Parts: sequence; structure tokens; C-alpha cells
Amino acid sequence: MERILACLKQHDIRYLTLIGGNGTLRGAEAIARACDTSGYEIRVIGIPKTIDNDIVGTDRCPGYGSAARYLAQAVRDLGMDVRGLPQPVSIIETMGRGVGWIAGASVLAKLDEDHSPHRVELPERPFDAAKFLATIDRTVTRLGWAVAVVSEGLRNASGGPVFEVSDPSQRDAMNRPLTGGVGTYVSELVTRELKIRCRCEKPGLCGRASMLHVSSQDQADAEMVGRAAVRAALAGEHAKMVALLPVEAGEPPRTQLVPLAQCTGERTIPTAWLNDGDLAVNDSFVRYVRPVVGELVEYDIPLR
Repeated sequence: MERILACLKQHDIRYLTLIGGNGTLRGAEAIARACDTSGYEIRVIGIPKTIDNDIVGTDRCPGYGSAARYLAQAVRDLGMDVRGLPQPVSIIETMGRGVGWIAGASVLAKLDEDHSPHRVELPERPFDAAKFLATIDRTVTRLGWAVAVVSEGLRNASGGPVFEVSDPSQRDAMNRPLTGGVGTYVSELVTRELKIRCRCEKPGLCGRASMLHVSSQDQADAEMVGRAAVRAALAGEHAKMVALLPVEAGEPPRTQLVPLAQCTGERTIPTAWLNDGDLAVNDSFVRYVRPVVGELVEYDIPLR
């Protein structure tokens, strides 16, 4: 922190906006606090930006809507592909270390009751291997194929990771084991226990980098929070984050300022939006996510 303060003073920086997720916003709050303590006059404003959608204090995070749209469209398209292949089961692994906002959005892919996804697994709900396998077995028996979506941060009943990379070299900047690989783990489980062919698909970084799948609401949100942050700083606001308010039908998007100190922690999917069924999320989640994601590509041919 001393080096940061020295750099700010050296360059006479009086306005600082930090764009990012939970770690970035914790850093913004710490910098603002350190500047206040040292008596250095500055305006620090946080701007939310993460595909994980897990920042406390804002209705949604720029980046999420587009990543969720990519995933929902991919699951819809994969369903069309798998139903015509001799490959009966496909598992899609999504990003999301501790939250399932992206994986949950895959339910928008469904074209009818039979279409994918058939099972969705989130970190907010303990992974039950027996129930998962039962759904896959039942679906393949009925349809001849199945698609499941699993978040990379799946946890078991005791709260531990379902799968974790053991190689000590595969750790992030906070010395946490890198997530990823749970899709392969689950696909091997299906193959071993159900004795049927199963493969894993992992969009990975492609899912957060596709300009082709940008959500129009998401793009508008990104520009709006940037503009609001500059205006807030010039108006003398300090140690605040620009938060997005819920999307209201027929109303223009709106923002508000929230103290950075209130934006700590991780925003998981509300319990009221979850269920114990195959798709893990209910209609309340769908009503929230649909306007954020926007329309998906429809097909001109009937499914039957």
C-alpha cells in the first residue's frame, strides 16, 4: 500500500477508478481507506465488471449478460447437435468458482421440455452424484440423449470441491488451486457408472471473450457504469461503487452509488431462486436473467 500511495502522489493522481470483480473492489476500498488515513486527497470510485455476477450491492455485473448469453446459446446449439449423434451424453463445464450464475443461465436454452439442458449443477447446491446419474439415465432411456451443465466450482455435501487440480503449480495469485476439470470428472463418472458414452465440452475463456454473443443490455450497462463513475468522481464522490439497479420493463436503466465498504463478500444466487429439481433454478431466476441475456437464436425447423 505504501508503494501505491507513493505512486499516486508522484503523479499527482486525484481521480482513480478501478474496474473489476471482488478482488479489485476490495483493493479500491483499501486504497481509499489508506489515502484517507494518510490525508491524501483523492476520489476513488469502483466500477463492477465480472462475468461471475457475484459482486454484492449491484443487481448485475457488466460482463455477466454476455457470458451467460454465450453459454445459453451454446447449450441450445449443442442440444440440436447431440440429439442427432450416436454420442448419447454431453457435459458442459462452465466458469464459476463459487457461484452458479452462468451455469444457471443455461436454462434459457430450452426449446421445449425435452431439449437441453436436462440437468444443471451449481456450487450453491451440493452435488449429489446419485441424483445426477439418475437424471442422466432416465433422460437417455426416454430420449436417447442428454446434456448436462456443471459449474467448475461444484461442491459436495460437506462444502468441499467435487474436483480440484492437485498439481501445486496450478494455483492462482491467491494460492488457490485452479478450478476446472470437473466436467471431465463428471463425464468419467457417467461412463463408469452408467456404461454409456459421454464426453465433456469446456468453452472456458471463449465464453467470456466472444463479441459475437454480446448482450445488448450488457453492452449498455458497461457504458453506463463507466460514465456514471466519471461523473461521480467529478462531483466529489469518494469510496463508492457504481451499482446497477434492476431492469424494469419500459424504464431506462439506472445506477446508484454504494459505499465500497458494503460491497465485500460474494453474491451467490438467492436461495429463493433455487430448487431441488433437475434444473436447479426456478422461474424467479429465469425472470431475472432473461432481460440481462437477451434473445437467443431461434431455429426455423420444428424439433419433431
